Amino acid sequence: MKRWLLAKKGMISLSTLGTKGANCLSQNWNIFNPDIRTPTNLLIKGQRVDINSRCYLSSVAQAKSFYEYNFIEWFRGFTDAEGCFLIVKQGKSFAFRFIIKIHVDDIDLLYFIRNSLGGIGNVGTEENLAHFKVTSLSEIKTIIEIFTTHPLNSSKHLDFSGFRAAYRLYTANQGNQGEVLRGISSIKESMNSRRTDYKEPLAHRLEGNQHKIHITDNWLVGFIEGDGSFSITKKDFILTFSISQKGNLELMKAIQDYLLNIAEVAQAKTLSGLGAYEVPSSNTLPAEYTLSASSKNGAQARSVIYITKSKNNYTNLCDATKYNYVLIVKSKEFVNNVLIPYLNSLTFHSKKELDYSDWKSIGQLKNLGLHYLAEGKKLIELILSQMNNNRLSSSGNKVIDRDYIAGEVSRLLNGPSNYEMIKGRIFIKSLNKFYTGRLKIQVELHDQEGSVFKTFESMNKCADFLGISTHTVSKRMKTSLPVILNNKEYNVVKSSGL
Repeated sequence: MKRWLLAKKGMISLSTLGTKGANCLSQNWNIFNPDIRTPTNLLIKGQRVDINSRCYLSSVAQAKSFYEYNFIEWFRGFTDAEGCFLIVKQGKSFAFRFIIKIHVDDIDLLYFIRNSLGGIGNVGTEENLAHFKVTSLSEIKTIIEIFTTHPLNSSKHLDFSGFRAAYRLYTANQGNQGEVLRGISSIKESMNSRRTDYKEPLAHRLEGNQHKIHITDNWLVGFIEGDGSFSITKKDFILTFSISQKGNLELMKAIQDYLLNIAEVAQAKTLSGLGAYEVPSSNTLPAEYTLSASSKNGAQARSVIYITKSKNNYTNLCDATKYNYVLIVKSKEFVNNVLIPYLNSLTFHSKKELDYSDWKSIGQLKNLGLHYLAEGKKLIELILSQMNNNRLSSSGNKVIDRDYIAGEVSRLLNGPSNYEMIKGRIFIKSLNKFYTGRLKIQVELHDQEGSVFKTFESMNKCADFLGISTHTVSKRMKTSLPVILNNKEYNVVKSSGL
């Protein structure tokens, strides 16, 4: 039994490992060869733990099994985004290829994949691209075993299904050779860009089982590292997170639901007093994200994570792929209170983490109103000049020392905020005026002892959180009558500010 199969459901208790489980520190833990760079400790709930001790994990095997599962899930997501299954005609025969191509700057990621898969395949470069290729029949068999046990989520699973069928025909050594080759040729002509027979993943059957979209945290971060984007608008420096796909609408909807569910879980923890959200301090722009009882998974909830649709420029595409879909998150509240804490809990393996880090830094500067300052705006523009494609060695852009940028970000963040709360309104000190956006009045929920339970940027947000109307919130605030939340009484109070 392959070692990556040890991580099947039931082999390890996720509750024992915590909500997010254990994150393996080593990126070179070979899941097929236990003798290659086996780490001696793990990072569990923020603490290093010797995996040979009984402090947290019962055995090294259990820890390794959990790491293998995390890697395979990440690899599954990254393959959905960047992997390719090819059947290549060679004379009168065929060859099979599994290929991942990325920018050469991220070549270390391909070595990480190769090492984690037990050293199979090879890594090489072609001008500005680096590739990971698996070509031998025995190693292709390993790839097929992985994705048979851990199916892909995107329509790429259809190409994998054809690839696997052709491989089995080729290696079975049964039947007339001419018929076998014609069968493989027919499969080859219906794969990848030549595919016209697309089916929705939920309606497709794979080896007798209905194919289902199965999203996990590690799958999602792998998919984001391939097809996700962290961008900033030039005007107002609005943080935008997006994932783009040609077709795959059902997958995009599944990701949308997955992220909304994370928000619901976070809100439930807040209601139970577990502190999933950080209440903003008085010198930051207030930010809250809540799902009211009437909006959960509905149109209002989906408005913060929405999917756009545009026609593909290629006219020869079938109905399933003639549209491009982009999942977009721009809501400041969702980004600050749900998305960033969630992504912080995950492990990135590519240079996409640098873009995410810079994206967060710009958000932190904005939360203190520092983008209104000349030096703050200049620093943000400097960060943008080094993000995404501007970061690539092939871009021709001047490289700015990251330590210098980090130092400047730290200096500004450790200085005074450019915001001040005055009678519940946000005052921009450098502009000597009040913030005139839709967020005008900050309100608070106070418990019966007078302590602040939760802070909201507006009465609308408070109303959404409580599941009542804005009019009721306003009336309770004026009359000092309490509201009931989880069988407890709270008073709605206008923030006194500084």
